[in-house]
Amino acid sequence: MKPKLALLVLAFVLSATLAPLFVTNVRAAPCAPSCLEADANIPSAEATVMVRVDGGAYYTLNQTLVFPYNTTHTIQLMNTTLNVPSLGARYVFKQWNWVHNGYPVQWSTTVSMTTPQMVANYTSSENGPFMAQFDKQFALTLTFTDASGQAVNPPSSVIISNGQTAIRLSTYANQWLTAGTWTVADATWEGASQAVVGSTTIDLTQAGTTKTVALKAYLAILRIVDSQDRPLSGVNVTVTFDVNATTRSFTTDSQGNVQLGRVPIGPYTAHIVYQGQDFQSYSLDASSNPNYTLKLSTGGQISQPVVSGIVLVAIFGVAVFLVFIAVRVRKPPLPPIIK
Repeated sequence: MKPKLALLVLAFVLSATLAPLFVTNVRAAPCAPSCLEADANIPSAEATVMVRVDGGAYYTLNQTLVFPYNTTHTIQLMNTTLNVPSLGARYVFKQWNWVHNGYPVQWSTTVSMTTPQMVANYTSSENGPFMAQFDKQFALTLTFTDASGQAVNPPSSVIISNGQTAIRLSTYANQWLTAGTWTVADATWEGASQAVVGSTTIDLTQAGTTKTVALKAYLAILRIVDSQDRPLSGVNVTVTFDVNATTRSFTTDSQGNVQLGRVPIGPYTAHIVYQGQDFQSYSLDASSNPNYTLKLSTGGQISQPVVSGIVLVAIFGVAVFLVFIAVRVRKPPLPPIIK
């Protein structure tokens, strides 16, 4: 009996020692004292999120994983971008969070996270689960018009904001942005910032969209006439835009017009040369008046208001009257003295 008892004891010891070598270290099973719940903030009906545990088995989230007590493990996310064509949306991985007491705490910003020492459960009911946080995004396309609604070239940059994040865009087709409500905070067009007309709101809460943004761009025409309001052709006009110090040269057409095209907000300076005469520069602003008429006098200056003939006659009459009075009141000379 004693030899048999010794063999039984030996067999029990060996089984207790070797059994863990043949038991999987992690499994999705009913919770033990060292379970970890791994979730994702993506509805399962929209996309499937896969993870790999310790470089071995694959699991779909959401999943409760059972680990040996007092061990640490790695959970590697296999999907960093998930497209949902039916919604026109996509999900982009952002970070791993530990949802502790209902509040997310950033745990890792890499796709592979390391678990805490598994001496307790990390589930929704105990200590809080771990969650792969994804950013849901929709595509935005921007188009641009001038202040009158006519299409214009795009600005060099646009800043949009959702109240938490501000993003600078320089390309405007199919830009993926976080789902939500955005506003156009600023745009720079032809060197001028604050070039957005009014307030533009972009709704990306449910789907992608194309939005038109109106810019402070003005179709400007400069007309030059003589003192008789006759158009002057062949006038050389050099225009300098104050906002970006850009200089452009033009020549008036047969109607005395210079088509400046669309110009940015803010003043510009027009310097005029006609038939070899250098006329003065003139400060103009297309945002307040896009169509200016400049009248040139024969004296080579921007003409001033013409004084009416009646006023001139009145002035002349006053002058003659003053001379007449001066003559009347003049004292006669003293008579000669006869000795």
